[in-house]
Amino acid sequence: MKELPLIILSHKRADRVDTLKIVSNCSICIPESQAKDYKHFNPNTPLIVHPDDVRGLTAKIKWVYDLYPNVVMLDDDLNKFNRNFVDDTFELGQHVDDPDLVYEIIQHTGWIAEQMKVKLFGFAANAVPVTYQSHNPYKLSGFVIGGIFGLLEGFRLDIMPEDSTAACDYFISGISAYFERKCLLNNRYAVTSKEGTFKSKGGTADYRTPDTEKKDLQLLKEYFGDAIVRKKPSRVRKELYEWEKTLKIPF
Repeated sequence: MKELPLIILSHKRADRVDTLKIVSNCSICIPESQAKDYKHFNPNTPLIVHPDDVRGLTAKIKWVYDLYPNVVMLDDDLNKFNRNFVDDTFELGQHVDDPDLVYEIIQHTGWIAEQMKVKLFGFAANAVPVTYQSHNPYKLSGFVIGGIFGLLEGFRLDIMPEDSTAACDYFISGISAYFERKCLLNNRYAVTSKEGTFKSKGGTADYRTPDTEKKDLQLLKEYFGDAIVRKKPSRVRKELYEWEKTLKIPF
């Protein structure tokens, strides 16, 4: 397997692409009109420039996948690559602070996915070590977060609707479950981001609102029915934002 390109999806964050600090060998995908700013602030990072009429996260992901049918896509605001497990060298809750090692972990996870003949892979949904199950470091079904995910050739991404605002990870996970029946989740690791869902500037925060969250929830239920439900508070997350949802894959 050739090494997978790691592509950071970014928008109006030229001066703060935090993901570059935690993983090496990345490119940044940005609109043509923002290329000058991104080149100024990130002179040593390759840029992948798409036309300005490719608007929104859904369209951007599809555009990238058309060019790179084997690829890893990442958010631009990731600040830690966390280890959920403990061994004789790492304590509970520590993160991997070597960008080259993070790159190798991602590539190796992609290699495992290819050997398993799966078309979607990712990492744990949260960086809370107490929820990690040491006897189940990998899972073959579940929700793959949009902050970092890999797609291999042949994934049915064309089905994802263009009018989804910020539910791409739910559509991708649901499409994978329906057509492929399996994916690969490396639960030993998880990413975190610095900024909150509605508090950040740039990215999807420019157009993500409670109203678009409600619309995305309704759209998801049209596609996946009872597999999409309103999320309930838990001991890990007691406070939720309005219209927060979860995917319940029935196998």
